[in-house]
Amino acid sequence: MEQVWQQVRPKDSLVVRTSTRIDPTFQETIAFLYQPIIGAQAFSLWMTFRTEIPAELFESDLFLHAEILNRMDIGIPQFYQARLKLEGIGLLKTFGKKKNEEREFVYELQKPMAPEAFFRDEVLSLSLLEIIGQERFKRLINRFKQPQFEQTDFEDLTHKFVDVYSFRPEKMKAYEKELSKANQLFPPVTPSKLALDSEETFDWAFFLSLINGGFIDKQDLEERLKKSILMYHHLYGINELEMQQFVEDAADSFTQKINEKTLRQSIYIKYHKKEKQKKNYVSENPHIESNEQGTYRKNSLKLEGFSNQEIEVIVSSETIAPMLFLTSIKKQKGGYVTQDERWAVENIKKYSGLPDSVINVLIHYVLVVQNNPTFNQKYADAIANSWSQASVYSPEASMKKVKEMVNVSKEKAKNPKQSTYQKKYTNAASTRKETLPDWATQEQNIEETPMSAEQLAYFKERMNKIKPQERGDK
Repeated sequence: MEQVWQQVRPKDSLVVRTSTRIDPTFQETIAFLYQPIIGAQAFSLWMTFRTEIPAELFESDLFLHAEILNRMDIGIPQFYQARLKLEGIGLLKTFGKKKNEEREFVYELQKPMAPEAFFRDEVLSLSLLEIIGQERFKRLINRFKQPQFEQTDFEDLTHKFVDVYSFRPEKMKAYEKELSKANQLFPPVTPSKLALDSEETFDWAFFLSLINGGFIDKQDLEERLKKSILMYHHLYGINELEMQQFVEDAADSFTQKINEKTLRQSIYIKYHKKEKQKKNYVSENPHIESNEQGTYRKNSLKLEGFSNQEIEVIVSSETIAPMLFLTSIKKQKGGYVTQDERWAVENIKKYSGLPDSVINVLIHYVLVVQNNPTFNQKYADAIANSWSQASVYSPEASMKKVKEMVNVSKEKAKNPKQSTYQKKYTNAASTRKETLPDWATQEQNIEETPMSAEQLAYFKERMNKIKPQERGDK
């Protein structure tokens, strides 16, 4: 806390400025693409700074930080953390000077990336994807992508400047001073890019020395994938030895080239299998709104059509390791984890390539939705195999698969039809009659009953408010 107060105080003065006019489209870009990453408070700070600059001007009057704090109803720690988020993502530059005991700051708003540049930036687009999920990410791409003009049957009839206007280059010398002055007064403005400085922490020369040159084309690796590799290092903290393993696993032995999609996918899966579990145990900075991204995550899931119970399962699946998830469900059902169940979970985790969160949704489906007493390995393997082949790598995607399976089961229950095999077998055996015991001829109507209030309360306590859903619940 003391360190934050040393950085900025309510009585310190400030000026907000911008080096370019604030286009109305900037707000839409920041609201849809940047806000999920920076959080609501940082977005609010950017908008507050924006309103301080009068229309048609580039700079605000001098005023105190206390005014900003009062308008946003926040303290210095929250203001400072929001400011850092804006600086880190390239939306704000901060300048300061100190004279005696007085300090003055200049906050310069930066132009956000255009949507097409944002989605081409792997750091920003991946950060956004991990927060909002695949479905919302696809919708944002569709919202911002520009329709392509098919020129196949058209001829370009556009005229050039010199074809329409008379221009004499020799006149430039007569106005050279005025043109030079104008050029200096209007320097080019480009969106600020993220400064990763990855090469300072990743020894590229050492990394290349680890790569087997007879197996992998090093020149292709450097020319085509160096930027991506440094980006993965920056995002996930992957060192040179770990990156070597990822690269070699993604190499094609015939072409000696790296499959970039395979490389990206393997890193993404391992990150979700390993790093996502740390969220439960990492101590958050008390001055940061710790629930900001969690609230946004839940709201995004609601917009995708998930119920509150489904959202609780999805969110819980991202914070609990599969074995703990399995143990908690078995305990709340009054059972215990068998050795076969342990092997089943370990094998799926080892061979399927599915993230922990997806495995947890699978466990929930088998034990809670289907109300099976045990986590059967053959049954679970069949589902895990199907999801792996369908590239189901997020809990929301797996939850949609669960809802599809539940709907299929309900339809089959409504419209029972004999299979072709059953019909042939029945016809073939029509001349043969066997007597069955009464219990075998009785219709078995097995209903999956909801859990009792006591079981539900116990489950909530054990699994951070996870609510099991009844079969067929949407």
